[in-house]
Amino acid sequence: MANFKLDIEKSVHATLLVLNELGGTTDFHKVFKILYFADQKHLARYGRPVTGDSYVAMKNGPVPSNIYDIFKAIKSDSIFSAIDSDRHSMSVSERYSKSTVVFAVTK
Repeated sequence: MANFKLDIEKSVHATLLVLNELGGTTDFHKVFKILYFADQKHLARYGRPVTGDSYVAMKNGPVPSNIYDIFKAIKSDSIFSAIDSDRHSMSVSERYSKSTVVFAVTK
């Protein structure tokens, strides 16, 4: 099994893109599953994942270990306007519009 290096910038951009495409608010599990399948498909197609994160099998599905740690660390002061650990939900703040997120990913 190959070890890939976590790319924090790509991970944040990919997370913001997924979150934005889902309407700006959703739960951790949905974002994590989408990131997992995106990494899986990208790995099969190009030989490397998008994020480079390691996934852990959890009760509600795959969890990207480092990305989840980042979410926990930036809970109150971040690009996310709200991360409620009790409900495991998050939303993108108003200052990060769709065009900003897409620009950041395609830059």
